[in-house]
Amino acid sequence: MLSRLAWLALGLACLSSVALADPYSYCVVYASRACFGVAPGDQVVVSAPADFVVYDVTLSSGAQGRIYSGMHANIRGAPFEERAEACIDEDRDCAFLVRTGNQVRGYYTYGGAEVEITFSQIEPQHMGEVKAFLKSFRRCVRGGGGVACTNESVFDVDRDL
Repeated sequence: MLSRLAWLALGLACLSSVALADPYSYCVVYASRACFGVAPGDQVVVSAPADFVVYDVTLSSGAQGRIYSGMHANIRGAPFEERAEACIDEDRDCAFLVRTGNQVRGYYTYGGAEVEITFSQIEPQHMGEVKAFLKSFRRCVRGGGGVACTNESVFDVDRDL
């Protein structure tokens, strides 16, 4: 018969192996109609300067990004602007990523809420971690006293990047 301490150690070992296999497998931060994961060693600083929220993210590799969650994302700049305008005009769920040089920008809208993601100055050796982080974004809906999120990424990282 295993002691409680042995069961706890076994449980932590199992969780550690899951975390190593996919460090972004769980939603940790909930934004407007979306959630995303945070892996060990990542940092997220949250600020709410007005009627929106900004998440400044530093991944464990040192890659830095900013996530805007609100109703008026900054969609300026080609080719990002054209794709975002098409989403807004169609008034539908929409998610895409655009890579330009060492910058990645993402846009996701669902139910009127917008999430814009920008990673700038990405070193080539950090791109894999940035992609893994972006895959962690999932669609969420509110209801029944809580939030329910899908298991599928809103972004098609392999297609867009």
